[in-house]
Amino acid sequence: MEQKELLDLQGVAKPPRRLLRKHSGFSVETVRPDLGAAFSYDWTSNLHFCAYHDIVLEDGGIRAGDGAEDNRRDLRHTLTYVPRGARVSGWSSLSKRKNSFTAIYFDPASMREELGARFIERADQKVYYRSEEVEGYMRQWARLLAQDHSDGLYEEALGLVTVLAIHKASTHTFEAGHPLGRAS
Repeated sequence: MEQKELLDLQGVAKPPRRLLRKHSGFSVETVRPDLGAAFSYDWTSNLHFCAYHDIVLEDGGIRAGDGAEDNRRDLRHTLTYVPRGARVSGWSSLSKRKNSFTAIYFDPASMREELGARFIERADQKVYYRSEEVEGYMRQWARLLAQDHSDGLYEEALGLVTVLAIHKASTHTFEAGHPLGRAS
């Protein structure tokens, strides 16, 4: 299996504008294709991938693994998560508006050993789902990537918190926390 670093938009007439930051164990980018651009994609990697969409399609479809094609058009405020080794493929014909997506590509074990242990359990691909917590972090990334300067320490901390939120949103069972104390 290939270790793709970034999602490749195939068949696009003009390469999209990419704003990218790389850190130890993860990369984050915002991708802005041209108005009305059309492209396809096919992703399988040793990296985990999560994208926040600000996209409206004229037409398109996405398929996670061997699942049915999803043909939703309004993808605004949705997320797609593809764990390491899983496959997602599709095609898009964008509406004539400013469309973009912000994606994080990560190897949890390279970020921190304890984080890698959390991702040992198998999580399924999730297409066009919603999580206010993950969306909030991904929107922060979009704002940071648009700035001319960067704060490496802040970005590393945000990367860790973003990946923890993705893990939380991608697992189906949550362990109850320990009580903080007894009421008197």
